Amino acid sequence: MKIIVPWVLAWCISATPLTGQEPESLVGNTVSHGGFGGPVLRFTELNGQFGIMLGGHGGWIINHRFVIGGGAYGLTGKNIDVSYVSPTGGRPYLTFGYGGIELRTSSAP
Repeated sequence: MKIIVPWVLAWCISATPLTGQEPESLVGNTVSHGGFGGPVLRFTELNGQFGIMLGGHGGWIINHRFVIGGGAYGLTGKNIDVSYVSPTGGRPYLTFGYGGIELRTSSAP
């Protein structure tokens, strides 16, 4: 911890712009942006059986090149059997869910 603090402090000081410098941007002078979102249907194989995942994703598109967004998907139905036998005698099944950030980049303008 004692080593990290000086490095973080040095980084913060070096990131401060100096007077007399022109401001620069990685994306240019003009920034175009937009967004998207919608449902997603994905097919997969779990435990050797066919599964369908349903969910959605969306994102913010910056300069037609970068996308910052997120998505969430879940396994539909209870059709993925497992070899485990429940102590109560019930029919066990496999469930699955995913949620997280999605980052994308493209070289096309």
